[in-house]
Amino acid sequence: MMRNILIVDDDINIRETLKEILEENGYIVSIGGTGREAILCCKNDKLDGVLLDLRLPDMDGIEVLREILHVNREVPVIVISAFGTIDKAVEAVKMGAYDFIEKPLQEEKLLITLRNALGQKILKEELKEIRESGFSKYGMIGVSSDMQKVFHSIEQAASNNAPVLITGESGAGKELVARAIHNLSKRDKWPFIPINCSSIPENLFESELFGYEKGAFTDAKQKKIGKLEKADGGTVLFDEIGDMPLLLQPKLLRWMEDGKLERIGGIKVIKTDVRIISSTNQNLKNLIKEKKFRNDLYYRINTLYIRIPPLRERRDDILPLIDFYKSWFDKKYKPHILSQSAINFFTGYPFPGNVRELRSIIERLWVTARNEIIELTDVFTIIEREKMVKKPLRSARKEFEKRYIYEILKEVDGNIARASQILGIERTNLYRKIRNLGIKLK
Repeated sequence: MMRNILIVDDDINIRETLKEILEENGYIVSIGGTGREAILCCKNDKLDGVLLDLRLPDMDGIEVLREILHVNREVPVIVISAFGTIDKAVEAVKMGAYDFIEKPLQEEKLLITLRNALGQKILKEELKEIRESGFSKYGMIGVSSDMQKVFHSIEQAASNNAPVLITGESGAGKELVARAIHNLSKRDKWPFIPINCSSIPENLFESELFGYEKGAFTDAKQKKIGKLEKADGGTVLFDEIGDMPLLLQPKLLRWMEDGKLERIGGIKVIKTDVRIISSTNQNLKNLIKEKKFRNDLYYRINTLYIRIPPLRERRDDILPLIDFYKSWFDKKYKPHILSQSAINFFTGYPFPGNVRELRSIIERLWVTARNEIIELTDVFTIIEREKMVKKPLRSARKEFEKRYIYEILKEVDGNIARASQILGIERTNLYRKIRNLGIKLK
């Protein structure tokens, strides 16, 4: 798709030079020599980007920028800054301009900046379509086919009372899926009670689940209602059920069969009606082989099965998630902008902690950022901070340098000349670093 670019500069030679460069690279170009022409063009034409000189004969460039953004907040404006207007260029970026380029203009830098600006505009357009098409469901963001399957499974599970087993790595969103099933079901007016099987001490597990009567044991000063009884009519989530004590599993299985329980020290049989959802990040079949989990309990909890894929398997969801958390933390803290290189890095990062890790990284970036624009180096600082303190300084620096150079090379499609310009080092030096650090582009 060809993109429409408006060039606004009072110097006809600069206008014609820029027009020639952009047209050679496949852009459709309009030109203007005054601020009023620029504003009129923005009102009448559908533009994808603007190159705006701040020194214009009829209007102040900052005022022109303000009018352009008033007409179309989404169009990226790249400010062309001559010597003596750097302060105004910085002010323009704070107002909403995408970036600024100093004169004399360098063709490579201009094309890279313009490409990144248009890439961000395309991303915003896609995210707008995503929000309008309802891909945010049940507190989860998912445009990928894998997440659409998860949403379908949630709706299917919510229509009945069968036990559900949810599997997925830590941080993938297993509890969100369980809550969505409960909230969509006919049990939504009754309690949803999560039970974290990995956090309850083994000696307290039975009393937490089933409760106890006053005087049942030394410290039983009063009656305690167990979580299974509290969940009557609603749903209970056995979170990380693979960590449930083996000795307690037969009693849980008996309760699941008929819904009847007795508090510890009690003789009254209490009838409960509870929907069972279980989740785990472990391989339960392996636990069965290791005699740590009962085979019959596994088949009892696994009537319906939902697997949540890790974030690295559904990369289409990364940018929508970033957009969601960016909007959230812009309101909570202070608005920031992610540079294109930072965005490119996120799309290739494996996120071992899944959505939970992504959220944590974005929040820490928003809390610690000193500048409005968050660069790739800021992202690396957050991600590598923990690793660096556990390694010698030389090793940590080498890892950082290797990853940073790799991401810059990937951003410019392996173009050594462009990469050396961005990095501020000679090409021969860059070649030597690539060889010494063992950097290989796919």
